[in-house]
Amino acid sequence: MAALRPRIVFFDIDDTLFYKDGGRVPVSAQEALAALQRRGIAAAIATGRSPGSFPPAVRAVVEGCGLQTLVAINGQFCTHGDAVVFADAMPRADIERLLALCAEKDWAYMQALAHEMVVSRDDAVVSGALTPIGPYRVDAQVWRNEPVYQFNVYVDEAGERELHESGIMGDDYQTIRWHPHSVDYLPARASKARGIAAVCAHLGIGMDEVMVFGDGLNDLEMFRAAGFAVAMGNARPELKALADFVTRDVDDDGVWHALKALEIIG
Repeated sequence: MAALRPRIVFFDIDDTLFYKDGGRVPVSAQEALAALQRRGIAAAIATGRSPGSFPPAVRAVVEGCGLQTLVAINGQFCTHGDAVVFADAMPRADIERLLALCAEKDWAYMQALAHEMVVSRDDAVVSGALTPIGPYRVDAQVWRNEPVYQFNVYVDEAGERELHESGIMGDDYQTIRWHPHSVDYLPARASKARGIAAVCAHLGIGMDEVMVFGDGLNDLEMFRAAGFAVAMGNARPELKALADFVTRDVDDDGVWHALKALEIIG
């Protein structure tokens, strides 16, 4: 990326752009997004969330700054403006195998639809994990009528081992832990990197012209694929090891500091 002049910058949401504990997007991050736009550099979102579960503060920034590109549900559902650029719903047979195991083990699950989260039941574990994320409703069978792009399975580490040892995953599925009592369950081929590649191909942007910001394990693939990767100060060590630049924490003006230090914004 010559002279660090990206054409587009993708931001993870939780604890990257959005300070989850504080429930806000830092003012400095909002100013940084506006500065990018003024310089003709597109700002975009790359998140594990579905668009319907964006925090109100993030939704306000997306609308206020005119962000057009969303890579959502770990790259499984991607849009530019009003157009769906890429979508990869889970096959019904694979869902049936997963839910048969969930029924056997009495595991709760969340179905990630394009614009909402739908859970199999609402108990203390589900509520504890999802309430900080956003609104959800209960319907264990929504997958029969709507495309599902990802599941959350509410298991601890022992349950996750059982899931892997069950034989239903093979090489086709992966789990990514995001909470002590929940893992993302999605195709092994799925990643933010795949979603970013799809939307950038649609926009005529090369991956070497992409900058990414992140903090979690579901950001690993996009860090490997992008032209330049920035890890938040509060990022996982595995991500920092891949980063081209490590900035400050999300609540210490991390986004603004990186873009300023790298002379992406003035």
